[in-house]
Amino acid sequence: MDSLWFREILSKRVKVTLVCGTYSGCLRHVDAATKAIVLDQVEDLENNRKLPGIKMFFGYEIKNLEILDALSTSYPNESATQTTNVNNNKRDKPEDTTPEKSFHEQHFSELEDESLEYILIDQFHQKFGPAIFHIKQQSVIGVAVEGIDICRFGKLCLIQIATNDQIYLFDIFLLGPVAFKNGLKMILEDSDILK
Repeated sequence: MDSLWFREILSKRVKVTLVCGTYSGCLRHVDAATKAIVLDQVEDLENNRKLPGIKMFFGYEIKNLEILDALSTSYPNESATQTTNVNNNKRDKPEDTTPEKSFHEQHFSELEDESLEYILIDQFHQKFGPAIFHIKQQSVIGVAVEGIDICRFGKLCLIQIATNDQIYLFDIFLLGPVAFKNGLKMILEDSDILK
């Protein structure tokens, strides 16, 4: 896979086939060195579930990549016929009343994933300082970590910090331990910020 080709399809909807599954999402970032890609608005196609946040897939995991935007011209016709069939057969299919769906409709219907801005921070040059400054000004943040054997001797890969309007994804693999010295430690230890 050529990383220059990936850069041309940024912001396009893609389908990624991995060793362990198939996903679709909007391509947000390509790392030329590791050929890793970052997707946003991710759907697990095998389980038909939308996944929250952004997901990073490494080049060695990727078996196939398909651009879905090029195929989108045929989708509206198909969806129109499907909607007509559903409207004609309303009594045949019961309405989905699962607790997950009703909870989502009650509490998260007004939230849109597109209103949040995802920022991948894998270098110190441009985004790291302003991100730390923005997070430091918050009173409440959400923190999530991803790694290999997360424990005392494990490897931390990613730290995701969410504010009201932005989600920062710190790539600790690329930034290294210097990221903690340059501000992450200060944020995580700050007792004035609810985590």
